Amino acid sequence: MLPFYIPAWRATGWADDYYGQPPSEDLGAREFLQAATMARLYVMDLKRWPRVMTSHTWQHRPVLDARLAPYMWTKVPNTLGHLLGDPRFHGQVVREGWRAYVFRQGDHAVAAVWANAADVENGLKPGPTLSVKLSSDAQFYDLMGNRRRAERKEDGSVALPLTAAPLFVTAEDAAALLAALEG
Repeated sequence: MLPFYIPAWRATGWADDYYGQPPSEDLGAREFLQAATMARLYVMDLKRWPRVMTSHTWQHRPVLDARLAPYMWTKVPNTLGHLLGDPRFHGQVVREGWRAYVFRQGDHAVAAVWANAADVENGLKPGPTLSVKLSSDAQFYDLMGNRRRAERKEDGSVALPLTAAPLFVTAEDAAALLAALEG
């Protein structure tokens, strides 16, 4: 995935035709979508871990921009490595506009949940907000590995605003986490 879209340069998403570097220092939404797409591909491949032991996203070009700052996608393997170092697939939920993959990771569960509608991916509309009743031990992490907070409503549910990038939810029980997302 290229972090920009310039059809006149044949830079139309994949890096097979355009071998240049980014034309600016601030790529905004396209850089975010590039990182989100890579994370989602890795999460979907982790469903088949350990049978599938490697995945390649065609990122073999320099990882620093003109200011020597790393591109967003370079943080993705680090975040996934910390949250899903040795995952065991437990189940998935696929609904119109969003999906979730639930894994057992050691003695706890990790779910990756994201919006997958084209208008959301392209920044044309906000992603859905899921209302989910999660256990009180649930914790939330964004794609960069930052801890996030979710306010609990009176009925015990939390609102999960989704984007094209996975939101990671950790909890003790994989079956309960999957059931909550299915509900």
